[in-house]
Amino acid sequence: TRHKRTALTRSAMASRHWPARSMSWMPLTRQMSSDAGQVRTYIESRLPEYVLQASERQLLYGDGQLARELDGFFTSADVQSYKWSQGKIGDTKYDAIRRAITLAHVAGFPVDAVILHPNDWEDIETIKGNDGHYIRVQFYDNAGNPMVWRTRVVESHHIEQGDFLVG
Repeated sequence: TRHKRTALTRSAMASRHWPARSMSWMPLTRQMSSDAGQVRTYIESRLPEYVLQASERQLLYGDGQLARELDGFFTSADVQSYKWSQGKIGDTKYDAIRRAITLAHVAGFPVDAVILHPNDWEDIETIKGNDGHYIRVQFYDNAGNPMVWRTRVVESHHIEQGDFLVG
């Protein structure tokens, strides 16, 4: 069952002790740790990226447990799912993405992007015909982003290989 969240007033929040939680860690050398300025610069330059990575993992696979977890797209009961193998016999990953886009449109949700693991995107880009020629010609939008089925592709190493998300 999902954790039930309750609203807290300002006074209740002020009196409650919130546990510290580590979202990520940053390696420091001994030499760096002896130089406060270098540590500050390192943290200011790297920490935002580490927080973004932890947030991306939560948005994809967070289980919604406790107040510190987000409900991820793949763990939410409200998200329609479609697996690579659900299509017709002989369908490729390329076909599965098109079928998922159609399901989203039919449900009333326009699709702006497809999120894929880099290995899955490579599989799609390198599909060959029986004679060895590449089937797919690469298309890009005006900003230089790769496109599949008129939809922007976002590669993420945080999405598990074999999963994809359209939305």
